[in-house]
Amino acid sequence: GDATSAQRFCSFTGIDIRSLSLDPTARLYQDLELYPGPAFSLPNRDIVSDDLLKFVLKSLPGAVPETTEELRPVATAWWNYLAMCAGIGAPGTLREILRGYF
Repeated sequence: GDATSAQRFCSFTGIDIRSLSLDPTARLYQDLELYPGPAFSLPNRDIVSDDLLKFVLKSLPGAVPETTEELRPVATAWWNYLAMCAGIGAPGTLREILRGYF
C-alpha cells in the first residue's frame, strides 16, 4: 500500500502509525520469495458493474472507497484475498487457516 492506505489502516485498527512500516513496493516480501497469492483481475465494467462492487464491499470490513479510481483496485484486492483464503491459487492456505481454528 501507500501512505494513504497506511493511515486508513491505522485509523481502522487503532495502531499507532509510528509502529507501522510501509513498503509500497513489497520489496521485502519479494526478497523473501514469499508466495504472492493469486493474481486474478475483475471482469470489466460491462460484466461487473461498479454498483455491484460497492454493494459487495459494503459487507466487508473497511469501507467502500471514496473515489471511483480506488474502487476496482480495492475490490480486486478483496477478490484475491478471499480466493487465497479459500485455497484457490494458494496451495496450503486453507489447511493453515483451518489449523488455526482446530
